[in-house]
Parts: sequence; C-alpha cells; structure tokens
Amino acid sequence: MSIFNFTKKLLPRIERKTVAEDLRTTEKECINVVMPSWEAAASYFKVNKPGSQNVADLHLSFYRILFEHRRGQKAPSFVFDIVHLLPVLHENISIVQGALEEKVEKDILSNGMTMKAAFILRAASNMSMVTRYMMSLLNYIYAAEAEHFGHGLEPGLEISKAEMKYVEEGFERFVKLFTEYTLPSKDFRSMIESASEVFVNDRTRDAVAGLYADDPIDPFSNFGVSGFVGNPIYRVRLMVARWQNDRYESAKAKKQQLELRLLYLQMQKDEKKDPIVTKEISRLQDRIDSLDKYLHEVETDLDTDN
Repeated sequence: MSIFNFTKKLLPRIERKTVAEDLRTTEKECINVVMPSWEAAASYFKVNKPGSQNVADLHLSFYRILFEHRRGQKAPSFVFDIVHLLPVLHENISIVQGALEEKVEKDILSNGMTMKAAFILRAASNMSMVTRYMMSLLNYIYAAEAEHFGHGLEPGLEISKAEMKYVEEGFERFVKLFTEYTLPSKDFRSMIESASEVFVNDRTRDAVAGLYADDPIDPFSNFGVSGFVGNPIYRVRLMVARWQNDRYESAKAKKQQLELRLLYLQMQKDEKKDPIVTKEISRLQDRIDSLDKYLHEVETDLDTDN
C-alpha cells in the first residue's frame, strides 16, 4: 500500500496547473536534452567499447535490476537499452499529461485524492526525477571513461564528490523507476485507466486494504520505489516558477556540457588536447552549479526515503 505513503508526503493542496507545468518541463527535458544526448552516447559506444570499471559496474547493476522486473535481451552496453526505451518514456509522459487534464480536478487535495489521481501525480513526480537524473548519469559516464583512457582528468574537469554520490547511490532507484515508466505504452495507459476511483487517506486505508486484498491497488508497489516523491514541488512550498526555470536552464547547460564531455572523451582516446574545450566545460560547470544551487538546497532538506 505504498500509494498511501506517497500521499502522506504531499502538500495539503496542489494546483493542477503546477503538475501540468512540471510535466511540460519534463517533456522538454526528455525531447530536447535527454534523447539527443543519449543518442549521441549510443553512437559513440557503438564503435568504442566502454573501458572504465565504474561504467562496467553500472552495466552489471542495470541488467541485474532490469531482469528482476522484466525479461529482455542483454545489450553490449546498457546505454543502448536506455536509448531504445526513451521514445516509450516520452510517449508515457504524454499519456500522463492527457490523464491529468481528463481525470484530475483543478485543485488537488491530498486528503481527498482518488487512487487514480494519486497514480497520475506520482507518475508526474517520478518522471521529472528520471529525466534530471539521466543527465547526471551521462556526465558521470563520460567523466569515468575520459579518466580511464586519459589516465586522469585535467584540473577542473572532475565531477564533484556530491555528484558522484548522487549518481552511484541513486542508480538502483533510477533503474527501477525507468523500468516502471518505460512499460509498453498500451500497458501503461491501461494501468491508468484501470486505477481505482476510491479515495485514499488515513480514514479509508484499512477499508481499502481489505477491499482490494486480492486485487493489488497499486500495480507498481512490487518495484519498491512507488512511494517515492521525486520532485520537491509536490512536498514543500517554494517558488515553483523559479524551480522550473532553473531546472530547465540547467538542463540546457548540461546538454552543451555533455556534447563537450563527449568531444573531450574522444580526444582522450586519440591522445589529443584542446584548451578551448576544457575551458568551456569548466565554464559551463560553473553555470550549472549556480543554477543547481537552489535545486540542491531544496532537495537536501527533504527525506526522500519511502
């Protein structure tokens, strides 16, 4: 019944337009940043085998987690499977956008929310976490590979210890969420349509648990992360407009940096150097750190455990 744990963490009242804007930002990140960046990574790894131990460890973890929930064919690199599933993620984001407009009231009261509304809200929150994490993950991969092939990174090009910790500690959660939200779109749409309209709150919890004992009310509960609140705008009162603006401006800067990180990685393999590239990567990192400061300050104040 982790859907109850999810609703407990929400603000008492959330406007539907806030959720809609969050989904629009997530969709823009997915289309304009995540998809082209990961497609470029797939093109690189199609002809360049990963060499770092860090990336090899991620590869093994990805398929261990994936095969626990979904049968599939193991690719030479998990990057290829991620790229293959990104169009499905985008389509499922669109499905959630449509369901929000059709099924959710203008004002969302956490103590008067139906299971269907909670399912939609949780999907919006978690999808925003997935797209943001994927940019950090790719940055981590490029840095690890460049360090491996160049026997180290030039000063100023290392990723921070905090970023490394964020990627490494969040990887399992990311894979589980990514697995949830890249289910075939027909199945994902069916899940939303079949979600119950029963109200979910502390008063109804025991009754609902008994009523649905033989028919799981939360189809994602077995993934172990379905109670997670991925985006703090659903949990704390803050300047939503600033959050969304900084988030997307940071995403655009990360796309530029990832393009340069990939170029730098190729130069490391070819044993070449270009001070202009390294200086631009460092400059973009300063801009990203400035934009992310507010985002990280909010996130670090939250307990994101289920």
